[in-house]
Amino acid sequence: MKKITRTITTKTFLLLSLAGLLMLMLVAFVYLFTGKKTRSILSGKILDRQLVTASSGARSIESFIKLTKSSVVLLSKAIEDNLQDQDVLQKQLDDFVSDWDSPTLNGVMVADKDGKIISFSSIYEATIQPNTDISDRDYFSWAKNAQPGEIFLGNPILSRIERKDKDLIIPMSTPIFTDGEFSGVLSVPISLSKITDQYLHPLKVLDSSEIYLLSSEGVVLHSPRSELVGLNFIDRLENEDPFLGAKFIANFAEEKIAERHEGVIDIAYPTTSDNKLLTRMLVAYSPVDYNGAYWMLAVGTPRGEAIAFIAPFIANELGIIIAGSLIFFFFAIIASAYFGHRHGLINHRKNNSQVLESSKIDQDT
Repeated sequence: MKKITRTITTKTFLLLSLAGLLMLMLVAFVYLFTGKKTRSILSGKILDRQLVTASSGARSIESFIKLTKSSVVLLSKAIEDNLQDQDVLQKQLDDFVSDWDSPTLNGVMVADKDGKIISFSSIYEATIQPNTDISDRDYFSWAKNAQPGEIFLGNPILSRIERKDKDLIIPMSTPIFTDGEFSGVLSVPISLSKITDQYLHPLKVLDSSEIYLLSSEGVVLHSPRSELVGLNFIDRLENEDPFLGAKFIANFAEEKIAERHEGVIDIAYPTTSDNKLLTRMLVAYSPVDYNGAYWMLAVGTPRGEAIAFIAPFIANELGIIIAGSLIFFFFAIIASAYFGHRHGLINHRKNNSQVLESSKIDQDT
């Protein structure tokens, strides 16, 4: 009986060891397969979510630009007969600023046909030097050849209207005509920092997410790296910022800006000024249509941090898998011991019966 018990114990031990090894291999496979698949699925979901936010952000900026454009065109028509009446002109500009009551618009200014500022109004305490000249600005050169009601949205510049806290502005300008003749330009400076606060920061999926806004020429309108604002992003990547993949990113950005389509990409690029560290980023982008021209809005989130954000959920799923495996293993041990012991007793009784029968035959003989 002891020999039988030892045999059962040995067989049970070998069976349980094999079952345990298979179970560990199964858990390891499930962990690796599920973890890899989960990371891939998570990346896709983050990209989908960012595409929705980038698209909605682009549409919000478009709505703001259209509303501002309509107001600027209406104001230009209202003041075209009052350029010589300083008091009436000033009141019209003050009313415009008061009605908007928004920090996104720094104010409004009017220059005559020679490019001399003749009147301005601002929500801030600001001053202007007499006969300040803006004739060298690209929007003034454009206005001299533009048609009534057309709008020019320029690249970031520093305003020549002096105020305490200067920031970069994007001038929205339209020509002023009197009796069919060009008589000046009306320009509304849009604050880059304020439009960022109002329309871009809410688009972040995580605190570490980055927002970029590029003009149709590749000029950086907004970037988490302030030193890039106002520079041509594509030219800088091709000529001044050599790092692994710089050419690809430059070509990709130029292609997508030209296509004017929204989309997503999983890509690595430097997030620090020294360009020494490449960070894998999940990026969604969407075009911003303004008056037939386009900007490109992009939202990027570090892939590692996005996955870390969901890590507790993955850990819970893995915990359930391991707990289920342990429960299965526990019941396998009990079942193996029970059926192994039962099988041993049956064999023992069978062997005893055979011995008895053999002994009986011998006696009869």
